[in-house]
Amino acid sequence: MKVLFTMMIALMLYACSDDGLIVRDYKFDSQDINQVKTAAAQGDAGAMFELGMGYMGTGMVEEDYKQGMSWLTKSAEKGDVLAQSTLGNLYLSDKIPVKGAQNHVQDFSKARYWFEKGAEKNDGMSQLGLATIYSKGLGVAKDDKIASEWLRKAKANRDNVTISSDLMYTSGK
Repeated sequence: MKVLFTMMIALMLYACSDDGLIVRDYKFDSQDINQVKTAAAQGDAGAMFELGMGYMGTGMVEEDYKQGMSWLTKSAEKGDVLAQSTLGNLYLSDKIPVKGAQNHVQDFSKARYWFEKGAEKNDGMSQLGLATIYSKGLGVAKDDKIASEWLRKAKANRDNVTISSDLMYTSGK
């Protein structure tokens, strides 16, 4: 599980790079944590995302699940699509291997909510999350037709997502 979570974090961080899905106007390294905290406190959604991911185990700051979820939620509420898809994935997870996450509650309704927010912005990762939710009936009635539609939209963003073979098989596409 820790390896899977680490891979998810790496994917989200890759998406912040110049080669990835979302390009940020700034670059922070571990020496700039005070700059990140200041920018986040001033309402910068990208810095809020960076700080939230830092608390979720990227090594920027000491792991702290509660702080991580708080900053990621603030970023997502400000419209950061990467934070939205990240929260969707976190709420799909049954366990989060981060210090303080022993009380993490898997919540398919919240996962769907955040994926829907990201999908409104044509985010392939969020669309793939919705395809997963509907293809597996996670908190909703299983619906292969809706799952296939979300999968089709995610495939249109193919350069930004990897679609697992079990999802492709389940959704009939």
